[in-house]
Amino acid sequence: MRTLVRPSNRCTGIISFIRTMKIGLRIGETGGPDGYSAPLPRFGIYRMAKKSMKKAASGTKLGSLVKDSITGFTGIAIGRTEFGFGCVHIRIQAPGLTEAGTPIPVQTFDDQRVEVLAPPSKLWAEPVETPVKLGDVVRDSLTGVVGVATGKTVGLDGQINLFVEQVGLTADGEPKSPLYINAASVVVVDRRELKVSKDSVATSGGPMPREIVPLSAPH
Repeated sequence: MRTLVRPSNRCTGIISFIRTMKIGLRIGETGGPDGYSAPLPRFGIYRMAKKSMKKAASGTKLGSLVKDSITGFTGIAIGRTEFGFGCVHIRIQAPGLTEAGTPIPVQTFDDQRVEVLAPPSKLWAEPVETPVKLGDVVRDSLTGVVGVATGKTVGLDGQINLFVEQVGLTADGEPKSPLYINAASVVVVDRRELKVSKDSVATSGGPMPREIVPLSAPH
């Protein structure tokens, strides 16, 4: 099950997010018995636009009552995802149930289109510490999967989950599915910095519209 992601001026395309709170362990392609078997490319520095940096520094406080300025979708901000190329997404849980008696599906919107209606009504956990920086090459200690950390999600419980993209292609010539791994499960293999294409005209960007395979439950 996945939530819908609304595109914005910074985030082109649509990506799939994980909305169920308890997901079984799934292992993606590793490319070798040790989780990686091809050389990793080098990465140059990425310079984010000043406006995007300011927004990322302040951001939408988790636990706030928020509203999407385009669709009007309203609820509590339960998660914040920062991607290495300047895109920030807010996950919103609306109160109440559907006609079928199930929770309303969590929706994800770009931070720049989310309006804060009211501050948090209670104190939530502070984000846990993690040595991982976006752009680092990391290895999942449970599965051995190795890839580049391209996104970081923080939840109301303070837990941090990482989007990890594996280098290389599948046997069919397609990019391997990004993985979603709890930060406590990974170790840093190499310190790297993300590189932005010299042909790009965007001051910031968003994630590729590819399906994400969970290795742990999102928060």
